[in-house]
Amino acid sequence: MLKQTLTDQIKNATKQRDSEEIQVQKKKTQAGKAEGELADANASIKANTEYSNAQHARDDPKYQKEIQIKRPEKILLLRDVFLHNMETIFISISEYLAHFAQRGT
Repeated sequence: MLKQTLTDQIKNATKQRDSEEIQVQKKKTQAGKAEGELADANASIKANTEYSNAQHARDDPKYQKEIQIKRPEKILLLRDVFLHNMETIFISISEYLAHFAQRGT
């Protein structure tokens, strides 16, 4: 009788322990998901703040002046790159035509 009572108590305690372990695992999973959602939310807030700050900076006259100064410099740089690329293409075409002319004669 005493042995049966102790055996039943052990079984019940084991079931309860297993049930509690399952609950702990579920809570850990929920906590992990919540931490991930929190990290996503913080990243979104940071991105929105940076975007908002950038928008406000664009309205600043000082920023507008910097853009006006940098824009012509950038255009000149792009023009120089374009001209260099065109020169390289023309040289390649000239070399190809010269080679083709030598082969033909």
